[in-house]
Amino acid sequence: MDDSGICLLPQESLKSLLREKPEIALSLLDAMSVRLAQAEDFIGELTLKNVEGRLASWLLVMAQKGIPTSQGIRIRLDFTREELAQLLGTTIETVSRRLNALQAKGIIELRGHRTILIRDVKKLESL
Repeated sequence: MDDSGICLLPQESLKSLLREKPEIALSLLDAMSVRLAQAEDFIGELTLKNVEGRLASWLLVMAQKGIPTSQGIRIRLDFTREELAQLLGTTIETVSRRLNALQAKGIIELRGHRTILIRDVKKLESL
């Protein structure tokens, strides 16, 4: 995990800033709209896809925040596989089996418990 910081801004100060700088309000609205659309898509996929499809969808969302390398897109897990299993509505054993299956197909490469390299985005999208 990386170090991070928090900045608290009173609600009235934020409202005042947004009134003074409408471009900030528009940027904030754009960012929130993208996040909401992603959340809605992911929730829909949770109900319509099998475990492999849900895992693939989650990996694709994470890839958007990943680090492109010459070998693929590197993503770092900020939570345990148990938490990932809960997020995907399955068991840790199933998550481990599906991750290993994706690795066997050459779609991803597992690098320890916290790092995944997505080697083939197109194949991942097709799941």
